[in-house]
Amino acid sequence: MIYYYEKIGKHLAKKGLKKLDTETPLEYQKKVLGNGYIGFSEVTRIYNETVYGGKTPSQEEVGYLKEFIKGLKKETSYI
Repeated sequence: MIYYYEKIGKHLAKKGLKKLDTETPLEYQKKVLGNGYIGFSEVTRIYNETVYGGKTPSQEEVGYLKEFIKGLKKETSYI
């Protein structure tokens, strides 16, 4: 999960949306959503539930993250 979150973060940083070390995932989410990446709220939910809630992500959730990355690679926002 952390791998996908960091990969998404790298793609967003290239678009001018770098996560600051002082930002929580929810603070970062607010910045990303404000720039049109509506689907990022689901990324944050999955990340928080996995990292802080101890939940194992489902295959569907991992698939969502992969699709989000594909959308970023195409230079479009995944909505």
